[in-house]
Amino acid sequence: MTAAPLAAGNNVWTSGTPAWGPENVFSLAMSHQDGMVYARSPLGMFVSRDFGRSWSYTDLGLGDSCCEQGLVTVDPRNPGTAYADTYARGLLKTRDGGATWQTVGSGLPSLTVASPLIIDPSDSSTLYLGFDGVYKSQDGGTTWTLILPGSGISALAIDPSDSGVVYAASSAGVMKSIDGGHGWSPSSQGLPAQTYFSSLLVDPLQPSTLYASTTDGVFKSTDGAARWSKLETAPDLAFTSLAASAADSGAVLGVGFDTLGHASVFRSVDRGASWTLAYSAAAGEYLRVVAASPVISGLFLAAGTDLQKSTDSGVTWAQSGSPATVGGVSLLASTARPGTLFAAGGTNVVSRSDDGGLSWQSASTGLPGQPILSLQFDSTGTAVFAATSVDLHGTENAGIGWDLRAQFDQVVNGAVVDPFDAKTIYIWEFAYCGPYCGRNTVRATRDAGQTWTALIDLYGAVPLKVFPPIGNGSGVYALVSGQVFAGNASALEPKGSLPDYASAADLAIDPTNPSRIWAISYLPEPGRLPIYRSENGGATWTPLSELHEILESAVLVDPASPATIYLSTYGDGVFRSVDGGVTWSRVGQGLADPHIRSLALSPDGKTLYAGTDHAVYQYTFCDSCQRPAPRLVPEPPRAPAVVERQM
Repeated sequence: MTAAPLAAGNNVWTSGTPAWGPENVFSLAMSHQDGMVYARSPLGMFVSRDFGRSWSYTDLGLGDSCCEQGLVTVDPRNPGTAYADTYARGLLKTRDGGATWQTVGSGLPSLTVASPLIIDPSDSSTLYLGFDGVYKSQDGGTTWTLILPGSGISALAIDPSDSGVVYAASSAGVMKSIDGGHGWSPSSQGLPAQTYFSSLLVDPLQPSTLYASTTDGVFKSTDGAARWSKLETAPDLAFTSLAASAADSGAVLGVGFDTLGHASVFRSVDRGASWTLAYSAAAGEYLRVVAASPVISGLFLAAGTDLQKSTDSGVTWAQSGSPATVGGVSLLASTARPGTLFAAGGTNVVSRSDDGGLSWQSASTGLPGQPILSLQFDSTGTAVFAATSVDLHGTENAGIGWDLRAQFDQVVNGAVVDPFDAKTIYIWEFAYCGPYCGRNTVRATRDAGQTWTALIDLYGAVPLKVFPPIGNGSGVYALVSGQVFAGNASALEPKGSLPDYASAADLAIDPTNPSRIWAISYLPEPGRLPIYRSENGGATWTPLSELHEILESAVLVDPASPATIYLSTYGDGVFRSVDGGVTWSRVGQGLADPHIRSLALSPDGKTLYAGTDHAVYQYTFCDSCQRPAPRLVPEPPRAPAVVERQM
C-alpha cells in the first residue's frame, strides 16, 4: 500500500490537502533523529521530516473504514520504522518512513480499540502490545505471544536503562515485570480503583520515577511503581497525555481536560512538585496529545486540530506547519473562476482552492468566531456569502477579506441570500418541543436585516430548509416535513404535500426549470428513502425510486444536464442518477471518509467534489474525459424502482 496521491485522479476519489481528521490527532511520536514526527489521525497517518513544518500523508489503506482512533509508535533506533494499530487492517508496520505500510502480527487478536505499543530501546526486534492482555514479539512484530492475560490494557511503559522492566496499566491497576514479561506482580498501591490510565511515563533520567495520567488526575511513584501518590499540586483534570525528555532535566508536560472539554497543556520543571499553565487551547481548538523530542533539549509538540511547538520546554508556544484543516460542511465551485473552490468547516474557517482542490489556503480574514452554517454565491458567481447562526458576511475579493452584511434578530439554524438581491435574506429556526415535535419558523428581510417579516410559523417533526431562487424573480421553496411552500420575501404559500405521509429531507431544483423539483424523503418505516418528482412546483408528486438503508445528506443537480443528479449520504458515500432519479449507482471507491456533508460540481461537469467535516475529496469522471451530452429529464416510470444499497 502506497501513500495516497495528492492530485485528483480519474474515476477514483482523491483528496488534495487532507485534514487531521474527525477527532484530530490522537497519537504523536517523535524520533531520536532526522526530525521525523508521526501524527496519527482517524483518517490516516501524517509524517514530517522537519519537526512538523511540512507533512506527507497516507490513508494507511483503510479505505472506507475511517474514523479510527489508533496509536503510532516509532522505533527509537530507526526513525524510518514505525507501527500503527488499526481496526480494519490489524497492526501495520512501515520500514520506509511511512511511504508504505504492511500488515504484521501473526498471533494477535482483532484490534478493536486503540492498542498501546512499546519498543525495547536496546533491541528493536522486541515489542510489547497491550489489548486484551499484553502480547510480546521478538521478531519485529511478525509473530506474537500472550504474556499477560487480562483485559483493557490502555498504557505500557519500559525502563530505558533496564529493558527487562516493563509496566502495564488497565482499569484493574498497574502490573510490573522485571524479566521482560515472563513474570508479573501488582504495583498499584496508592492508585484509585477502577480508574482509566491514558499514559504511563518513565522518567528518562530517573527511571525509578514514574508518572501515570488518569481520569482521576496525575500520580507519581519514586520507587519503581511500588507505591504511588497523587500529585495534589497538579490540576485536578482528566489528563490524556504526558511527556518528558532525556534532554530536559525534570521537565514534564501534560494535556488535561476540564469538565467542559477545554484542553490545556500544563508544565512542571521539578518532577511534578509544582505545575503551571503552559498553553491554553483557543476557542474551537482541540488538544489531545503532547510529545517530547528524545534528543533535542526543550523541544515539545502538542497536537490536535493544530500543531503547537515549543523550543523552551513549554514556556512559549507557536503554531507549526500542520496540514491545512479544510472542512467541507459547505462547498462552492465557482462558475466565474473555473478551478476556484470555497469550503467551510464547522468553525469560522473558510478555505479557498484555485487549482480544483489540489491545494488550499485560508480565506477567513474578517469572519467572526462563529461556526459557518453555509456558503453561497451571488448570481454572478463572484460574491460569496457566509452565514452563521447570528449574522451574514460577504466577500467580493475571493475571501481575502469579509465584511458584515446583515445581523439576524434571532439565533437561527440556517440562512440563504437571494442571489439576485443580496439585501433579501431568509432565515429559519427549528425549536425542538419533544419527540417528533418541533416548531418551524421562517422570516425574511428585504433591507439587509433592518426589518423582518414572518413567513412560516408551524409545527413539524423535521427541521425545515429554504432553497434560494434559481432564476431572477423565480422565488424560493421552503420544505417543512412533508409540505412544500413557495413564494418570496413577502409570503410563502403551501403548494402540496408528499404522498404516503412521507417527510422530505431535502429538495433539488432543476436549474433550467424551477417548477421541476425532486424531493428526497423518508417514510416512517426505517431504512426506506423514497424519491419523488414534481413538474408543477410541488403541487403534485410522482414516485421515482427508493433507496434502502441510506441516510441522505445533500443533493445536487447538474445545471447543464438536469437528468444527472448526485446524492450524498452520511456514511455510504455518493450516488448518481443519469435518468432523473429513476435509477442510482455508487460513484467510485476510495473515499477515506464516507460521511459526506456537501457536494459541488465543476463548471465543466467533469469533477465532483464531496466535503466532509474535515476534508474535501474530488472525483473526475473519465470515460474519455469528456462531459457526456446533456440529457433531458425522462418521463417517470409507472412504478417506482427499488435500489438496494450497493456494498
